[in-house]
Amino acid sequence: AVSGVVAPIIGQNVWQFDLLLKAFNNCDSGPCQNGGRCIDGIDDFTCMCTDSSSGFYTGKTCSEEVTVNTPPEITQGPEDKDVALFSLVTLSCMTMGNPEPLIRW
Repeated sequence: AVSGVVAPIIGQNVWQFDLLLKAFNNCDSGPCQNGGRCIDGIDDFTCMCTDSSSGFYTGKTCSEEVTVNTPPEITQGPEDKDVALFSLVTLSCMTMGNPEPLIRW
């Protein structure tokens, strides 16, 4: 991310603006907790939460503890499909667990 100041320079009927930029890292303040790894973004950050010896965590800053009552289980996995290049395909997958598992492709 950057911040800056525009400083005008006046010449012969010409206006020129130089933008003085100062880069800063959104992760410098150490926003991620419980061993989460911070990834700097544009005016934001993302915490990659990892399992730690003290438990599982989620949320913007890895501060929300996840209580696993029933471990996640894939009850129906996706099947192989042959499709033409650039065509649409639908893949199905079913899971169970508590809290309900989130499936991402």
